[in-house]
Amino acid sequence: HRGIGGSPAPAGPYSIPMLARDALAVMDSAGVDRAAVLGISMGGMVAQEMAITAPARVSGLVLGCTMHGGKEAHPPPASFFETCSGLADGEPAATDAFLRAMLPPSALEGPAGERLLAQFHASFVQQRRDAEGLSGQLAAMMRFNSTKRLGSLGDCPTLVVTGSDDVVVPPANAASIAKKVPGAELLTWPDAGHFWWQHRTV
Repeated sequence: HRGIGGSPAPAGPYSIPMLARDALAVMDSAGVDRAAVLGISMGGMVAQEMAITAPARVSGLVLGCTMHGGKEAHPPPASFFETCSGLADGEPAATDAFLRAMLPPSALEGPAGERLLAQFHASFVQQRRDAEGLSGQLAAMMRFNSTKRLGSLGDCPTLVVTGSDDVVVPPANAASIAKKVPGAELLTWPDAGHFWWQHRTV
């Protein structure tokens, strides 16, 4: 996304439709006409927007720990957005709080949990995060609303995935998306947090 890694962070405001156009532009540049799209968290919002506005480009969806926005959504706690605001400055406390929020307490128990958290830290700090980019992304998330448009995805095979112990994007969001997308399948990982793919395996 804009402001992450090597991507520039042009002045905002940002929107999820804008970020979806960015993703489609990457597909164009790579010569990919159509793809199955997996989106995690805010990326899940981008994936929804891609499938809704460019259905010919998306052959299937996997929507992980995300939400549709609007009045029916269950937003992240205010404390999470406060934590995110400190990430661009590289504040150790903000980074630690952010990464701990990604995992359920059960995954952090014992030496194995501490090793997993240490691996998260080592990987996370290697990625550049621009303050303006992060601010634009958070604002885009809060403005997003696909609630009344999800019914148009009936021809797009959709898997909605969540962790039962996700405290960032409550699991009720996944259930709501799955209910609104015709034919969607819902998969809830027991005892998993926001980063369910990091500590849950088939």
